[in-house]
Amino acid sequence: RIWFPEGTHQVKLGLGGSPADMADIYLDEMSFTPSAPASLDAVLTGEPLVWENDPQRPWTAVVKEPGTPAVVVSPLRNDGNPPDELWESGRLAAKVTGPGVLKFKWKGEGRTTTLGLLVNGEPPTEWWWEQPTASIEIPAGENKIEWVVSAGTGSWVELSEVDWQPWPESTLASALDTPEGVAWEC
Repeated sequence: RIWFPEGTHQVKLGLGGSPADMADIYLDEMSFTPSAPASLDAVLTGEPLVWENDPQRPWTAVVKEPGTPAVVVSPLRNDGNPPDELWESGRLAAKVTGPGVLKFKWKGEGRTTTLGLLVNGEPPTEWWWEQPTASIEIPAGENKIEWVVSAGTGSWVELSEVDWQPWPESTLASALDTPEGVAWEC
């Protein structure tokens, strides 16, 4: 099985060898089944997010195989430029109110793909794009999370299991396991 992201694709089959080697080769029962579309929220495993999708190069959500979880797929770069020439293929953003923890899984497909993550326009210190899973602490207040892909021709990124968990509010006394009768002044 080969999966293709949304868009137009060209598949080329090549054979090589001597005429004797090629005498018994044939292609049989080749088919194409489109992936089922899904909503961006289908990849969430935690609290809801308010998504902001790039209107020029939108990310899409699909179920690649029946019975598997949905993934969000970045736009495919398929413009005929050299494969190693990187190109920003669009941004997917979400707004959250922190503090909390954002977790997600990702994988790049194709020759050259990197995923950048920004929190309020800055890369978080605990994020490293080569890790297939991420767990990022988000500060208090309104925050904008952005996934930014740099991809070579024929490359894309998949996000899955996006989990936003805001931390519950607590008082200073309960956070410090304050014994009864002790009062804190701030």
